[in-house]
Amino acid sequence: MPPFDFVKIKSEGLQVDFVKYTKEGYEAIKPDDRYRLKTYGMCAQKHEGYFMIRIRIPGGVIRADQMECIADLAERFGHGSAHLTTRGNLELHSVKIDDFLAIRDELDEVGITTRSACGHTFRNILCCHQNGVCPKQPFDLYPWVQKIHHHVFERADHYNPRMPNRMNVSFSGCSGCSVDASINDIGFVAKKIDDGERKLYGFELWVAGSLGKSPHLGQKLKDFITFEEVIPALEAITELHCSFGDHKNAVVKGRLKFLVAKWGFEKFREEFEKLFAEFKAKQSPLPPELAQLKILEESSCIDDSTLGEGIYPQRQSGFWRVQFWVPLGEISARQMKQVAELSRKFADGKAYHTTRQNFEFHWVKRQDVDPLIEAMAQVGFSPRHSESILNVVACPGTSFCSLAVTSAQGAAQVLMKEFSSLALDEDPDLKDFKINISGCPNSCAKHQIADIGFSGGLTEVNGIRRFGYQLYVGGRFNGSVKEGIQIKKGLSDDLVFPCAESLLEIFKARRLQGETFGDFVDRFGTEPLVSLLDQKLTTKCSLPMGSPILMSPRESHGSIENGKQIAIGSLKEWDTTTSKIVNAFGNEVAVFKTPQGFRACQNLCPHAGGALVEGTVEGETVTCPLHGWQFDLQSGACQTEPGNDIKIYKVELKEGNVLLKP
Repeated sequence: MPPFDFVKIKSEGLQVDFVKYTKEGYEAIKPDDRYRLKTYGMCAQKHEGYFMIRIRIPGGVIRADQMECIADLAERFGHGSAHLTTRGNLELHSVKIDDFLAIRDELDEVGITTRSACGHTFRNILCCHQNGVCPKQPFDLYPWVQKIHHHVFERADHYNPRMPNRMNVSFSGCSGCSVDASINDIGFVAKKIDDGERKLYGFELWVAGSLGKSPHLGQKLKDFITFEEVIPALEAITELHCSFGDHKNAVVKGRLKFLVAKWGFEKFREEFEKLFAEFKAKQSPLPPELAQLKILEESSCIDDSTLGEGIYPQRQSGFWRVQFWVPLGEISARQMKQVAELSRKFADGKAYHTTRQNFEFHWVKRQDVDPLIEAMAQVGFSPRHSESILNVVACPGTSFCSLAVTSAQGAAQVLMKEFSSLALDEDPDLKDFKINISGCPNSCAKHQIADIGFSGGLTEVNGIRRFGYQLYVGGRFNGSVKEGIQIKKGLSDDLVFPCAESLLEIFKARRLQGETFGDFVDRFGTEPLVSLLDQKLTTKCSLPMGSPILMSPRESHGSIENGKQIAIGSLKEWDTTTSKIVNAFGNEVAVFKTPQGFRACQNLCPHAGGALVEGTVEGETVTCPLHGWQFDLQSGACQTEPGNDIKIYKVELKEGNVLLKP
């Protein structure tokens, strides 16, 4: 599929003829409409003819009737389950476009939507899962979550055609969750100012945070804004993003962080202040539910007791919040229906999703805690492991995602199984240890801010390019935020567990009393850590470190003539094909037959490992099918992101045969 011309598509409009596609099905979808569908929450899936449907759950708060609706849709139109994301969304997989209108209408009846859940849009609004019950937050955030959700949803036709890339917004209630502001494009952190004579309530304002391939932590734009200034601030930042963001290189450079980096923070602040003043002058009065938010005065006695892992007292006396572990965020339709029923019986009829793919019940009475846990055990969920090392966070990976290059969930399942057999969840030194796994560099599982993070992508080991995992250590996201350090590349699936186990062994043997893993990495240093890791891996795996292991070898079309050339078929054989993959000279090589002649290049795109042989060739340019990067087949130069060049190979004709040479 050729890359999307985002400027052209957006200028033509993002409307989709769903009635037509409901009648005519997948084969009728126009190429440009595949992007338009993303703005309605329909993302391409690994399986031809099917889509992933992402459902926005504002603030991660889902009512029982909404959960029952999604469960019913999963049974009728999906594969019988849903996936809980790290932004509080729920995803349905293996959905046909024929069924989208029915899904949209039924979701609308219970007040939720898929609109703007994917693509270059305002994504789901994130909020701390402890909102309303946390002892430290000064006021209820949820009315603002709902306000911003409806504000951007109602203006989707205005925003979506103008945005160069997506915008993520978060709301934080106290210092414990304020770190979310650092990894979102716009972050609001609740704040109370008490000067002795009066109390003012509002927000700190943060901008330009994002992870992904080029992580950038956000910066504080304003120390304090009032409730009346929230919408003007959002509008001003968004206008800068839409007007000055990089539309031409939207996929690579379209996020807000790149605009701030290009301008510098001070210039961005100056331009923001100009627009901020303009939007404030036009701001309408706030409705009472926002102008007079429910103030949550600090508790005079904060109860730090617990009834066990995942079971904590609320700020409201006599009530408890109970968190349940949802392994990998996967929940079946049957489980969703049972959870909905139990939320009505034992809680407030809602589930509160966490950023680690679990959910909580709030407003559970003390006498109901044990009956709730017993009932939930019959469903398949328990508070145990909800906050232990077994709670590995992973995106769907190659199970469903068309952008993924590694099986993130497969690797996570191996870790959970092995950690459980070693009883690591019972080790007090590893109580809060976090491991996150992303199937590509886009960081849907936030691998850079875990103690140990794995990211799928393209790497080079001993001159051979292949799919594998990058290993990060020392990230943190609990009261403070710090990016992890990449210490390994090119790890195959079978090295994920040995790497994790070895790092845990090193940490246990050499940590100081009370030292966290992040503090240990800072003190110990990455060079000695890598040296010890290599020693352990050599012993555990009985193979020299750096030995190339191709994770997903493709079929090779060619035979070695000698060490300097490979025969890749006769001219007659090429009459029926236009491209082939050859494993040659320690690399995967894509060979194309074009009107200009034969062309050959390394097969794997240096961005996220897309197979160039599956891309399109126009003239002397090949386009990666994953993210649209373009390369010159004569020189190997990357036209999309200069400096990321690919290797070019020679193709010669001799006596009716096609020969490949380095």
